[in-house]
This record gives sequence, structure tokens and C-alpha cells, in this order.
Amino acid sequence: MVVSMMQTLVVPVLGIVQRDLHASASAVSWLTTATLLSAAVSTPLLSRVGDQYGRRPVLLGVLAVTSVGSVLAALSDSLPLLITGRALQGVATAVFPLGPPRRRQPLPTARLRPYSRPGR
Repeated sequence: MVVSMMQTLVVPVLGIVQRDLHASASAVSWLTTATLLSAAVSTPLLSRVGDQYGRRPVLLGVLAVTSVGSVLAALSDSLPLLITGRALQGVATAVFPLGPPRRRQPLPTARLRPYSRPGR
């Protein structure tokens, strides 16, 4: 839920950021573009790395990168630093493919319900 909010929360404040940083609308739109671009690139890559090297260390790494991006974005006073922070925050989208398998992993196979279609 936090990752979803973090991805979209910047959209309503783009005008305020544009005014406060004295930037053009196209420059400020990179706040959204950088986040979505880094999410689109990092999600499949980190999902694959999680399959190869373990989901837990990759998930912790994703959360660490997201935290660094959040601190950088919060403390930045220039648009390039803010865009860099938002790009680092975009990596957080990789928690979606890494998280659910991690939750099922500790359960024994006998406790997992088999997939069934409705009406069967």
C-alpha cells in the first residue's frame, strides 16, 4: 500500500514543485516519468535476481534503495536531485513480485491450498 501511494502521491503536487523550484512543466514531469521508468526496468530485473539469489536479500536491498531515495528526495533542494530520489523510489515497485512468494515460502506444502477455479 505504501509503495502504491509513493508512486502516485507526487502527481497532485507537481504544480507546487514547479513553482517552488522555478522549473518548467516538462522538467517537473520527469518526477513521474523517472519513477515509472525505473519501476519498469527494475521490477523484472530484480524479480529475476530474487529467483536466482533469494527473495529475502533482494527484498531488503529494494527497501534499502527505496529508503535512500526517500531521504534524498526529502532533503533535495534542486530538481535533478529530486528526480534522482524519485528514480530510486521507483525501484520499490519490485516488492510486488518479490513479496507474495516470500509470504508463502515458510508454509509447508500440505497447508497450501491448490488453485481452483470458481464453479469447480
